[in-house]
Amino acid sequence: MASNSKIPKAIFVCRDDDTLKVLKAIDEGGCQIALVLDNEKKLVGTITDGDVRRSILERRTMKINAENMMNKNFKFAKLCDS
Repeated sequence: MASNSKIPKAIFVCRDDDTLKVLKAIDEGGCQIALVLDNEKKLVGTITDGDVRRSILERRTMKINAENMMNKNFKFAKLCDS
């Protein structure tokens, strides 16, 4: 992603957002991932469609919030990193 590119707003979800909102963020964000933010807008986790699928299969329900399906051990790089 070029340094002047912006991350689509649709990609962000809150910890308490439900499964459908997470799937919508993954679909509409166009990045195949949702980024989970806390109340201070700090990145606290990531969610892919695979994370959602595994959470549904493990819990046998779609009533799961983002916090319970997110990956807390994610890796990231700043746009200025090379």
